[in-house]
Amino acid sequence: MYQQIENLNIQCVNSSESGTQPFTPPNLLHFTHDILNTGLFEDEALIRLLDQYPAQDIHVTTMVANSNPGQDVNNWRVGTTEGVSGEQILEAVRKGRLWLNIKRLAENAPAYQALMSTLYQALSTKLSCSVPTWQRATLLVSSPTTSVYYHADSIPNLLWHIRGNKTVFVYPHSNYTFASQQQLELICSGKSEERLKYQPEFESSAQQIHLKPGQALLWPQHSPHRVVNTSGLNVSLSTEHITPAARHKVNLFRANRLLRKLGIHPIINPPNSLSAQTKQGIAICHNIAKKLLQKEPISFDLTPTFRVDPNSELGYREI
Repeated sequence: MYQQIENLNIQCVNSSESGTQPFTPPNLLHFTHDILNTGLFEDEALIRLLDQYPAQDIHVTTMVANSNPGQDVNNWRVGTTEGVSGEQILEAVRKGRLWLNIKRLAENAPAYQALMSTLYQALSTKLSCSVPTWQRATLLVSSPTTSVYYHADSIPNLLWHIRGNKTVFVYPHSNYTFASQQQLELICSGKSEERLKYQPEFESSAQQIHLKPGQALLWPQHSPHRVVNTSGLNVSLSTEHITPAARHKVNLFRANRLLRKLGIHPIINPPNSLSAQTKQGIAICHNIAKKLLQKEPISFDLTPTFRVDPNSELGYREI
């Protein structure tokens, strides 16, 4: 079934615009691929994966119908798949209003880990650069009418779209109107979820991409974005990675948060400036101190309020 894993046919549509750091590009990059041909994302394979997967790494959520991009966090609810078979889960997602984040894919599923490694190796060859030293993968399986609210991630990620149709909205990453410095400082420090404050006037600045199976996107680090499914059972692979440039940017925001707590109003410094290098040292020392003190990371897990149920119109029932 998985004999095609070495022939993913990755093509870079606009890689010439990526600059000297293609895994942390200054502009939105488009790719095409043949991931669906691996057989790893057909119904049978997804059901088998769900049946064998650790329950704690299957995160299921729902959101209110006709939700807007700036919907309050209380309208994004967490559920459970406990006691529900893989076939039932997939059927509930297909007919309901659910979003599955299947976490730690590389750690829990060797075939998908091999796929992720092959993807990054092939992409680094196409982009003529080194493979990122750290990667992580999450499988996204979602209903035809679900969405992901306006947010930003701390590290770069690629969205490999495989089944269904969705629209991705990507907003400017270098303008702090769309994501303030303070918000990014909290996200990069792990002190806040990725949700951002949204304003309807942001839409005039968004890049709108209608994503079809066999397409992939890599947006600039810290770009605010949101996703709206438009038809069909949607299946995508989200891969994250860290490069020296990405780590450098995260550390700058972490250091700025520490300075802000001391009453200093920091600015974003040029990457190679003395101030930026000093902030790198501050962030690294702080991370070492946290490890020595064995501080636990802040958890944003919510209490489940529903259970997946394929017999329900929305794919779940209240607990």
